[in-house]
Amino acid sequence: MMQKCFGLCARSTKFFRQFAAYLSYPTEHTDPARMPENALMLSLVGQFISLGGFQKLQQLIKIGATGPDFKCPVLHVGLAIQTISRIVETGIQKPFAHEYLNQMADCVEEYLSPENLKDADIKEISLEELKRLIRQMASLKSAASGQDRYKVVELYELEIAKRFLMCPYFEKRIKGMKEFGEIHLKVSNKLSRTPEECQQVGVDYARYLDLDSFSAWIIDNKVLHFIFKENPHSELIKRSGKILHLMALKLETFPEEIIHIVWGCCSPEKHEDIVRAGYELIPDLARWIPLPRLETLSQQILSIPIAHIDDKCVEFLKTWTINTLANLKQKR
Repeated sequence: MMQKCFGLCARSTKFFRQFAAYLSYPTEHTDPARMPENALMLSLVGQFISLGGFQKLQQLIKIGATGPDFKCPVLHVGLAIQTISRIVETGIQKPFAHEYLNQMADCVEEYLSPENLKDADIKEISLEELKRLIRQMASLKSAASGQDRYKVVELYELEIAKRFLMCPYFEKRIKGMKEFGEIHLKVSNKLSRTPEECQQVGVDYARYLDLDSFSAWIIDNKVLHFIFKENPHSELIKRSGKILHLMALKLETFPEEIIHIVWGCCSPEKHEDIVRAGYELIPDLARWIPLPRLETLSQQILSIPIAHIDDKCVEFLKTWTINTLANLKQKR
């Protein structure tokens, strides 16, 4: 209903154009200069505002405003944001429109904060729906206060990926790792291609994030600590390689603590599947990591007790040696 009143479908747009002058009821919120061209729709929207419709819409989205046990579904939040995002071009006075858009953006930001996305929410919510909502919120912030839309989107996508990764549902954790993989790809594209080249070949690229900021975020938010120490799982470990490869492009973005975190999954007391996943990942890393980190990794490997060397460890040592030599030749 609201989308029709705001002219967001073809039939209502045609109707408002045909009967633009049928009703003209200006209010303090409508732009007088826009009334002649869009009087009917502006009159309806202006009355909707005067009757408190926008405040009710805001209460619907704001956490706790409608009651402690109510949370508006993501799809409905997105529809509400889509509806009000065009109020400036509709003809609502800009000062009121910008203030209201900013308030709505703050409500959505609160809605998307990790502490308000409970495990039960994550279980039911689609990651793609959340990403669409993030883009809508970023557009509101950009329109209302000039914030960098790409910065808002990319930082919130990292937060959502982390929230999915650290929830108790395994299929959602995999979704979180896939999202980190997509973010890694966008940062990689930014490093390897110009924006024009990315557009020519049709690949997405990061606008705000770069190698330094991406790596710092991963470290500060203990993403690798969760994957390898706090809640290790072979599938998560296997999918961490892309993140580690990207961070390993520079010595400064690949601190020594990462070696110790990753090596921890190869401890004899770990489950066999986790050790196997570590034995597959580490030789691959040996081919790319900076030489000072390769030295640290070598010290860890030399500390393996003789009694713990079995067939899979021998195969691991063989692959690690081959890849280490390849790394040394490449760096020299």
